[in-house]
Amino acid sequence: MSEFQHVPRKAVVLAAGMGQRLRPMTLYFPKPLMPLGGEPLIERSLRQLEGWGIRQIAVNLHWQAGTLHDYLEARPGPTRFIYSYEPRLRGTGGALQAFRDFLQDEPFWIVNADIVWQVAPGALLRARRDGDALAALWLVPERGPRTVETAADGRITTFRSAHRGAPGTATFSGVQLVAPRLLKYLPDDPEQPVSLVELYEAAMRDGERVLGVTGGTRSVWDDAGTLPDYLRLRKRFRRKRRPTASWQPLALPFRAGADNEVWYEAAAWPEPALAPLLSDSPFPLAGTRVNPLPLRGSDRVFLRIKSGASTAIFVHYGTLREENMRYAGHARLLREAGLAVPRVLAESRGNRALLLEDVGKENLLDLQLRSPGETERLYRRTLDQVVLLHTNATQLARSRGLAMEPPFDRRLFDWERDLFLNQIVRNRHRADAAVNTKVIADYDRVAQVLQERGEGVVVHRDLQSTNIIFKGRRLSLIDFQGMRYGPAVYDLASLLCDPYAKLPPDLRKRLLDYYARRIGAKKGVVQRFFPFGAVQRLTQALGAYGRLTALGLDEWQRHIVPASALLAEMAGQCGLEAIRQLAIDTLQREQQGKF
Repeated sequence: MSEFQHVPRKAVVLAAGMGQRLRPMTLYFPKPLMPLGGEPLIERSLRQLEGWGIRQIAVNLHWQAGTLHDYLEARPGPTRFIYSYEPRLRGTGGALQAFRDFLQDEPFWIVNADIVWQVAPGALLRARRDGDALAALWLVPERGPRTVETAADGRITTFRSAHRGAPGTATFSGVQLVAPRLLKYLPDDPEQPVSLVELYEAAMRDGERVLGVTGGTRSVWDDAGTLPDYLRLRKRFRRKRRPTASWQPLALPFRAGADNEVWYEAAAWPEPALAPLLSDSPFPLAGTRVNPLPLRGSDRVFLRIKSGASTAIFVHYGTLREENMRYAGHARLLREAGLAVPRVLAESRGNRALLLEDVGKENLLDLQLRSPGETERLYRRTLDQVVLLHTNATQLARSRGLAMEPPFDRRLFDWERDLFLNQIVRNRHRADAAVNTKVIADYDRVAQVLQERGEGVVVHRDLQSTNIIFKGRRLSLIDFQGMRYGPAVYDLASLLCDPYAKLPPDLRKRLLDYYARRIGAKKGVVQRFFPFGAVQRLTQALGAYGRLTALGLDEWQRHIVPASALLAEMAGQCGLEAIRQLAIDTLQREQQGKF
C-alpha cells in the first residue's frame, strides 16, 4: 500500500469530442457512456482513479454534454466532479485551459475516457518524482500505433516516429502524471485548439524531461475509441458485469456478416429518422439490417442498410453545415446532366435524412493501390465525369439558378491561405517568422491568377480519390454537397495532386493533357493555370490536416509530408519562390519532428 500514500489527489478525464469514430452508435450517447460489460466505458477509468485515492476529478464535455453530466452527478461514490463545457473543441491539451486554477498547486493525472486500462501507479510516480520530470507517460510497447520513441534513460525523444511499429517504439496510452508547470505551455488564446502532444513537444524544446514508463506484467490497456475496437471489446466484455441501477446500456441485437461486418436489426437501431424514411422505400423495417460505416464528415453519419440482396446508404446530417441540405437536389441535377452519382431513393428534409443508392465499397485510391497498372485508365474515366461536371452540369445549374455554396472569391482564397498559415506554420511549427510579406505577396498572386478565370464552372470542391467510388466497373462521384462556382483547375488539382494518391508527375501531365483535349481548351491554357490551382488546393488541404491533428486526430498528420512536397513542386512551377521555400521548410520540420 506504500505506493498509494503520496498519489496526487486530482485528475482530469478527457471526455469531450464528437464520438465521430464510433458513429452512428454515438448519435444519442456520448462515447464515455457507451456500454462495455454492462457499465459505461468511463466507469472503468473512474474506478481505477478512485482506487488510488483520488477524490477530485475534472471532466471536459462537448457532445451530449448534458447526458454525461447527469450521469456523473447521479453516480454514487466519494468523487467530486468539476466540469468544463467546450462549445468548440479545444483539443486534448486545450482542455486544461478551463482547469488552470484547479490544477496549479500539485501534480495531477490525465486520463482518456475511451480506454480500458489498469496499471499500478508506482512506476509513474517514481519516474516523475526522480529528477523532477515534467511528466511521466505510460507507454504500451506491444499494442496500438506505436509512434513514440524513447532514449536509454526513458526520456521521450519523439511522439511522431518515422518508423512507427518498429522495434523500440511504443504507444502513448493516454494515462499520464503531469507537473503543473505544463500549463505555461498552453496558448495565449484560450480558444486555440492544441493537443497534449504539442504541449509536451514545446516543453521538450525548452529542455523539460518527459518520461515514458511501461506498466508491469499485470497492467491492462486497450483502446475503445474506434468502432472496430469497440465492437471487439464489447464481445469480450459482454455480460461480465451487471448494469448499475442508475444507468441502462444501449443494447442492440447484431450478427456478424462477411468481411467481419456487424449488422444490426434496423428496428432496434436508435435513429428516429430511419423508420419513417424506410416506410417510403423498398426496404421494409422488419426485414432490414444496418451496418454502421466510417464517418466521412463531421456533421454526418452513414449506415449501409440491407434487405435480402438489396442494399442502400442511409445518411443523417446535422445542422452545422447548411450544404448537407442541398445534397439531394445536387444529386438529381447532376444525374440529369449525365453524371454518375448515387440515385436518391428517399428524402426527409424535416428529419435531415436521405436514402441513397449504394454505389459500392471501393474507392479510386483502393483500386490504384491494388492494381497500379490500371491507374491511368481509371483516372481518365474519372476525368470524363469531371468534363461533364464542368460543361453540362454547369450549363444546367446556371439555367436553373441552382442554390450552391458561395462561389470562390478573394475572401475564400484568403481563408484557405490563413487556415494553413495558422494551423501548420504558426501553431504546429511555431514558425511565425516564416509568414512574411513575400509569402503573402505570393498568395496574392495565386488569388489574382485564379480570379482572372472569372466566375468559372461548377466545381466539386473536394474531388479527391476517396470520393470516387466503384461498384464493379461502374464509377460514381460522391460528397458533392459543397459544389460552388470556381476555377476548374481547383477540381483538377484536388484529383491529380491528391496527397493520398501521390501520382507521379509524368502521369499527372498526361491526365491534364487528356482533360484539356476533352474540354476543348485552347492549347496550353489549362496547363498554365493548373499549378496555381494546385497551390491553392494543397494550401487548403494542409490547413485541414493541421486543424484535425490539433484536435487530437493524429492519423491526419501523415498526409502533411506528401502535401508539403506537392506544394513545393507546384509553387516552383508557378515561380512562387516564397511559398516553395515555406513548403520545403514545412516538409523538413515534419520529417525532423520539429513541432
